[in-house]
Amino acid sequence: MSKPRIPRQNPPRSAPSAWQAALAGSAADPLKRAEWLASLDHQLRIALPLQLAAHARLANVDGNRLVYSVDGPAWSSRLRLSGDAILEAARSLGLAVDALAIRVVRMPAQPGMGVTQPTPRGSASGTERTALRTVRELIAQGPAGDPSDENAPKPTRAERLRARRPSRPEGAS
Repeated sequence: MSKPRIPRQNPPRSAPSAWQAALAGSAADPLKRAEWLASLDHQLRIALPLQLAAHARLANVDGNRLVYSVDGPAWSSRLRLSGDAILEAARSLGLAVDALAIRVVRMPAQPGMGVTQPTPRGSASGTERTALRTVRELIAQGPAGDPSDENAPKPTRAERLRARRPSRPEGAS
């Protein structure tokens, strides 16, 4: 009797990553443009002064204009002063641009550089409360009187003189 035939199975194909799947469809155009703008921003960042690079970001290429977003009016002025160098760098990359538009935005110009929100009052952790309690107790105790403590109050001249005098025996006049 012969062995039953088992159909050969093809090895499973690896599933494409989410990014590859998104770039494969017809909806890929905005994603490809965003990726291109991020790459272009990285290349043009070299033309920016070092301090300004942290506050300015390429937002769009609109026809013959480069559109930058900055996180404050002072950075807008600095970017405008560097405009010729930025446009020259963009032209060297093959872009036909001749104008620079700057938008001041309220959010951070760098992705990942989020603004941290202050913690609400009264939400200190247990460690913070313990540390604050210890500090309050130390302040309430006052100076320790340690002579090596540089923050301890210095004795007055009269106190230093009294400390030098030998003590008189009782009954001596």
